[in-house]
Amino acid sequence: MCGPAKGGQLTDRFSGTWRLVSFVGHGADGRETTDYGPTPRGCLMYDQGGRTSVHITHSDRKPFKSGDPFRASPEELKDAFEKYFSYFGTYTVDESAGTVTHHVEGASNPNYAGTDQRRFFTWQGDRLALSTPPGEGTGVTYIATWERQP
Repeated sequence: MCGPAKGGQLTDRFSGTWRLVSFVGHGADGRETTDYGPTPRGCLMYDQGGRTSVHITHSDRKPFKSGDPFRASPEELKDAFEKYFSYFGTYTVDESAGTVTHHVEGASNPNYAGTDQRRFFTWQGDRLALSTPPGEGTGVTYIATWERQP
């Protein structure tokens, strides 16, 4: 389904295209992780109709040697999958709770499809920081910082 969002409060402040500035994990032990490398790339889009799309890729993702994903080796496919993450769906904002929830319809990780991904948000000028609930599932809190694009 790729239709309009249903229900929920939307805010114009989220609408637009965002470029990934950083993606950092913070462990309960104080360690930081950069699962997508030191300079990850990414794009986040929110539209006024309540649709969202998220794409994050590792900074050193390599092309397939053959140039054809249907002829890639198992190692190349594994590397490509592990270094790219995306999903799409709808979103709702709860201003009072400081959360945005992504209602995932489809994703590169099939386990995400049909889930609700709640993120806490903070604003820093033209930047939007989205963080996972503390330690949800991994013991790590991930913070993705996005910068609004013109």
